[in-house]
Amino acid sequence: MALKSWQDAWFIFFRDIRRDWLYLIFTVFFMIYTGIMLGSMIHTRIEAQFILNPMVDMLMMMMSPMIGFYFTRRSLSYLKEDSYTQMLMYYRSLPIPTEIVVMSRYVQMGTAIIVNGIVLYGAMYVLPFGLDDMNFSNYLVFVLTWIGFAMIINTIYIHFELLSNSRVYTMMTLLVMVCTIILALIITVFDGNAVMYSIECSQRYGFASPLMWGSLILGFIMIGMFGEKTKYRLAQRSFVK
Repeated sequence: MALKSWQDAWFIFFRDIRRDWLYLIFTVFFMIYTGIMLGSMIHTRIEAQFILNPMVDMLMMMMSPMIGFYFTRRSLSYLKEDSYTQMLMYYRSLPIPTEIVVMSRYVQMGTAIIVNGIVLYGAMYVLPFGLDDMNFSNYLVFVLTWIGFAMIINTIYIHFELLSNSRVYTMMTLLVMVCTIILALIITVFDGNAVMYSIECSQRYGFASPLMWGSLILGFIMIGMFGEKTKYRLAQRSFVK
């Protein structure tokens, strides 16, 4: 039964990918652009430390979670048409089990993190003004650290995406962004920098980095906890207006 569920989840995922393949090309170019921007800011951060300290953290905390999804026709029209709610209503009318819907969304997140992560962090590493001064193994630890962070944030996004209408979801997204800005400012006030600290941990500890393992473990815990909670709440969600 579990194998059949995963097969159905992958079927929904590939169906969406085939329909929105042009948007996937846009996603790749956006990730390259984001990688160039983040890499250049991290590289020049030392030259303008006071100004770029909070900016680097803010951008990294807001942009790195974006590797967890693809741009699609549905995502770009979410606020205007409440497209995810319309999709869920359609799936329920077929009917497609709630478990399959949630699993397909996590399949999308996992594949997006792999594909977009390679593009984004690859651009940051190979471009001459990026992070090419780190050796590859340490850079991979740095990448995995921020992938764990992306998993945590995307799990929250998925929860509200499937359980809320477009307005509530947009408000929660903005709230998460505001929280990252406040967190970056607090870190700066205490003379810290999250990005530079993650680089230092990667270089000092390598694959034994406690920051990397902490973010990845917390990410998987969040997926397990929120995944079950989202399936239960989605099964109870009413679409009657």
